Amino acid sequence: MSESVSIKSCATQEEAEFFKSLLETYGIHALINADDYAGLPLMTSGGVRLQVLEEDVEKATKILKDAEATD
Repeated sequence: MSESVSIKSCATQEEAEFFKSLLETYGIHALINADDYAGLPLMTSGGVRLQVLEEDVEKATKILKDAEATD
């Protein structure tokens, strides 16, 4: 069984949701892992990490890199 791998750190839950949605339009299942401890800012607590399965890392990384290049 494949492991989930963090491929991007995001500053907010909304940013992570945007990138998750983008990956899912390409058929890549993505997860959001947020260390949002009560009372601590996300960046202090580890932020929000976008994760995909090991076998999707290369494709997902390319999609995110291409998306960021067009901004």
